[in-house]
Amino acid sequence: MRGLKIAGLAVLAVFAVLFLALWAVLGTQVGSRWVLNQVPGLTVDNFQGRLGGQWSADHLLWQQDSSRVELNAPRFD
Repeated sequence: MRGLKIAGLAVLAVFAVLFLALWAVLGTQVGSRWVLNQVPGLTVDNFQGRLGGQWSADHLLWQQDSSRVELNAPRFD
């Protein structure tokens, strides 16, 4: 019975850490900038906001091999 409680608390702690990490990435501007910097071939100019809510940029360019996506003044709510 005691081992089951410890296992339950461990699972709860893992979920709490995952939730906090996800919030830090999507819910903050710093985390959102970090995520965008991890995308290969992506360039974002004048990023404002957070990925988990409203955000905008002056220019967004993703280019990989012969594929290219370019957006001017993207805005997401």
